[in-house]
Amino acid sequence: MDIKKRLSQLEQKAQAEGQFAVSATAFQLLAQPNSLDNQINLIGALHELGTLPNSLAPFWKALRNDEAAWIARCLARLLSADADYWALAALLGCGGQAVLARAKSLGFTPLATQRHQRYDKPDLQLQTLFLGHTGRVLHPLLEVGHDSKTEAVVDIARARSLILHNQHWQPGQVAGAGSLSCFMRATLPHGAWRLRTAEFQLDANQQPT
Repeated sequence: MDIKKRLSQLEQKAQAEGQFAVSATAFQLLAQPNSLDNQINLIGALHELGTLPNSLAPFWKALRNDEAAWIARCLARLLSADADYWALAALLGCGGQAVLARAKSLGFTPLATQRHQRYDKPDLQLQTLFLGHTGRVLHPLLEVGHDSKTEAVVDIARARSLILHNQHWQPGQVAGAGSLSCFMRATLPHGAWRLRTAEFQLDANQQPT
């Protein structure tokens, strides 16, 4: 793919259709094509717009020349800010095991792993992790969901904190229920959520791994 030509066309089309976030990120990437942050911003903005995976895939292929560096930068941004939705969405389509490995290398601890059936797709393997805790407050929280067949990330979420309802929770115990703050979630084929607060529930039969 001629990335410069594609970006120029995308910038003009987005501007004409009033999709100003995509237009701005495409313009910035044209100006600084080697900027990893600009590349991440474009992918995130495209997902937020509702762009489907078959349209995102050419950009993933053209821009993710070093997936490890891409994952590392996205996670670094998610550690430094509570509202960086573009960095979150830019992890979609990456290798789930690679994302989990990098998160764990940064100090994230697995809380629990769940497996969810999907109607017309392979099961979703979802791992919940946290970086630190103060009593029953876990902060920040990261959830990485990957397709059990392709292992590509199809569901990714981040919260500033999880306040557990469990009165005597200790690391290693099943979480139960709680309340999330500054919650963001991105899914494939499309789906974008930003919530100030959200409920959290973990079935009692799900064990940490």
